[in-house]
Amino acid sequence: MSENILELTAFGASYFERKGDIEKKIKISDESYSLEFMGKYQKIPIIEVRIDLPVYRLNNGRTKSFQKEYLATHPKVDKDLFLRDHDSIEAQKAQHQILMDLADEENLLRSFRQGDLQQTEPLISTIDGVVVNGNRRLSVWRELFHSDKKKYKYFETIKLAVLPDCDERAIRDLEKRLQVQNPMKADYHWHTLALMASEDIEQGVSQKKVAESFGKSVQQINTMIECRQYAETYLLAIDKPEQWSIVDKNMHAFDQMVKGRKKLEGSGKKELFEILAFTFIDSSKNEGRLYELIPSISENLIPILEVLTERLEISASDNISSDFSLLLGDDSEVLEPSGLIAKEIRDFEDKDFIRKVAISVIETQNQLKDEQNKENFILNHVTRAATLLTEVLTTRDRINSINLKGIKLQLKNIKEKVVAIEKWLGEIDGNKN
Repeated sequence: MSENILELTAFGASYFERKGDIEKKIKISDESYSLEFMGKYQKIPIIEVRIDLPVYRLNNGRTKSFQKEYLATHPKVDKDLFLRDHDSIEAQKAQHQILMDLADEENLLRSFRQGDLQQTEPLISTIDGVVVNGNRRLSVWRELFHSDKKKYKYFETIKLAVLPDCDERAIRDLEKRLQVQNPMKADYHWHTLALMASEDIEQGVSQKKVAESFGKSVQQINTMIECRQYAETYLLAIDKPEQWSIVDKNMHAFDQMVKGRKKLEGSGKKELFEILAFTFIDSSKNEGRLYELIPSISENLIPILEVLTERLEISASDNISSDFSLLLGDDSEVLEPSGLIAKEIRDFEDKDFIRKVAISVIETQNQLKDEQNKENFILNHVTRAATLLTEVLTTRDRINSINLKGIKLQLKNIKEKVVAIEKWLGEIDGNKN
């Protein structure tokens, strides 16, 4: 915000001043604006007021998530800032800052500053001067006017189309029709739409009506709400609670989580899947679209569990199944180990290591799927394992330091796998005879 606008003693006139001025000007208005409102088309009066008269609507759906973020990043601010007093200077200033950030995403400030653009259609407000439609434009015009009152003198007054007396539900419905469903308007952030839908459902509106009001299907609304729940958990996991701007571009990642989690059974496996998926989402900011691998985590959770068990050196006494059926994907005994591994990952600092292990397993499993119908599938992988162990023997004298405990644990695991494979081969051989 510019220094000039910060010096304002108020963002908007007092309630009685606003209402009195608006009612007086409505009586002499000779302009009108056609609008569908409360189920019918109406002509509502247009008036001209000073730019500092109206106030921002704090219950603006577009800003809901970002109000939560503002409170999270300004811990000294009262948590009921946006609820306690609509005309609060502090609340209106905070709302102005949020609106300016949103306007910046669409380059609104630059457009009005460079293009010498003026107001072409009225803002829409309530009878008491709360702006229902056009809050971002109002914030930009105020910013420009108070930065240079001579240059932007044409923003000293603005036009308002004033709604008849109405309730909050009517205003929310109007916002959805003018903003959310309008393809010409900037998209609402997905997590904000999810929050608005959740609030409607909590207030007793049927899912079908909520979906219709957003121009979406019931399934789309439910998926969006589930995605927001995952995002909320993710922000807590990275110690950034309510900082929704972090996940603005991650709707697809959380959508993959919703789909992947539904394929899993048992709280332990679901928890493991979520934590692994979070590490991929977190890394996508620096390493590209790793979140696209989230479905592969769900599909390969059992082999990932097995490898992480070994690599994190969790012993058999921790109740990890080492039966060969685990290798073949029989997950009937892995619910408890999944929860155990999830705890280990949550406490493990090197998340890059976790990601690399999971990616390696996914790549290996993809290769296995390509080869699994080949006659030499088992032989090829046993040969690779033997080759790696041979390399260890040939290079052992050139290695200066070793993780003795880790090596012993892995050798124990290898022996167990060899015994399980030999038993399996014996059964096959016996069946042939």
